[in-house]
Amino acid sequence: MANNQLSLAVTAQNLYIQGLEVVYGSATTVTITAGQCRDSNNEVDMFLYPSNTLPANQGFVYAPLTLTTTTVGINGVDVALAAATAALYQVFLISASDNSQPIACIATLGLNSPTVAPLGPVMPFGYDTLRLIGYFAVDASDNVLKAYTAGNGNVQDFFYDAPPATAITAGASTSYAVVDLSAQVPWVNQTPVQIRYNFNANAGIELTHKFWRFGFASNNIFSLFYPINKQFTNTNFLYATLHEFNHDYVNLGYGICAIENANIYQMEFNLTGYFKVTPETDAFQLGLFYRTWNEIGFIFGIDLTSNLKLTYSYDYNISGISSSSFGSHEIIFSYRLDRVWKCKNCWY
Repeated sequence: MANNQLSLAVTAQNLYIQGLEVVYGSATTVTITAGQCRDSNNEVDMFLYPSNTLPANQGFVYAPLTLTTTTVGINGVDVALAAATAALYQVFLISASDNSQPIACIATLGLNSPTVAPLGPVMPFGYDTLRLIGYFAVDASDNVLKAYTAGNGNVQDFFYDAPPATAITAGASTSYAVVDLSAQVPWVNQTPVQIRYNFNANAGIELTHKFWRFGFASNNIFSLFYPINKQFTNTNFLYATLHEFNHDYVNLGYGICAIENANIYQMEFNLTGYFKVTPETDAFQLGLFYRTWNEIGFIFGIDLTSNLKLTYSYDYNISGISSSSFGSHEIIFSYRLDRVWKCKNCWY
């Protein structure tokens, strides 16, 4: 019979906990460090001893204790992980009040609702004592998210190694939006949560003429200065176009664009034909382009109204990945604002 619950030499604080940190182990495991605590009913003391501190073969359980998410039952989860679901799990240290079972651990899916009290795990046979000691999160692939715990006692800090993605991680909301944190943060009263937000910006300048256009554009400018924004790479474009305007029913346009994305550099060359129904009005456009690194494509555009234009683009890579790629499609709606003409040198 295992004897894991020893009497404390001194009177301990009610519902105390020391050590017993939940530590990331791998994509399918977490470990629990040495420590001790009182059970949730404040009646039984539970111990997880440091390795080699007591004689072997005495029935003691030594740290670290490993919990495996692919195991159902003792030192695992009480119910198999839900497939393709990001979730937060509670970790409990468990034992038997009559000392008939060794100290162990078990995890259960947290009830992430402020109005519903956690029910605790489905206890294995022979276990009747438990204490919540920490949490871990899994992503939609059931991989444990790497995280760290700091502190001792009933107040501990929990940090994710990388910021977990939310519904607006890459969003562009222009108004207040609800952010669901139930898969990353437990419902615990008075728990402070640090949420980081980072702004980014795009900018560009363009010089235009009836026959030509020259411009520069930069996306995600703040990513150049703040490491947290590196998940949104700064991308720069330098471009120039030349467009014929005459009374022929087909006019030609030429373009060149230099693209820089992190350490990737590309050049694009394009040729476009502008087809007219009258000498003054474009009806539709057809174009071809080539982009370095073996990309080709075509463009089709049509003027729906004098201000509204619909463009379709197809891009295909003819390099080695062509056997597993069907190319990419892009549809663009563009609206041209009416110009406000103002005479700047009129004397009347």
